Amino acid sequence: MKLLLMLGLLSWTGWLGAHPSDYFHAEASKDSTNQLRDQTDTLELRFLVWGCECPNWIAVTDYEKAEISGGMIDYCMYLESGNQELKLPADFDPETQRIRVVGRFYEKTAYPAERLPSEETVRKARIFRVSTVEIYN
Repeated sequence: MKLLLMLGLLSWTGWLGAHPSDYFHAEASKDSTNQLRDQTDTLELRFLVWGCECPNWIAVTDYEKAEISGGMIDYCMYLESGNQELKLPADFDPETQRIRVVGRFYEKTAYPAERLPSEETVRKARIFRVSTVEIYN
């Protein structure tokens, strides 16, 4: 697993030119029937490097459950920025840093509206609309 993560990190840092902030979507849910839930949540998240255009964020509390069950991808989510100024800094390091976000989930799983160009079929997942973000180690 560590080797796969390292290979994924190499892809992220050099070959693909993608950065975790590229997976912090501006307007992920374009479905007008997909409304935000009323409940505001605070989540501690880590970024996962996949070899696909899959949801890349997972709650730290779900990560351990996912390792045991083997269904890591099923726990992952997309993030949607609540405003255009809300971005991760270029020096965010997914290997050593996590983020704490406040926001709300959309009611239905969906595809991100803004994503990196890909020939792959994009997986539907939960979408969390972020109103604040804090980076921690």
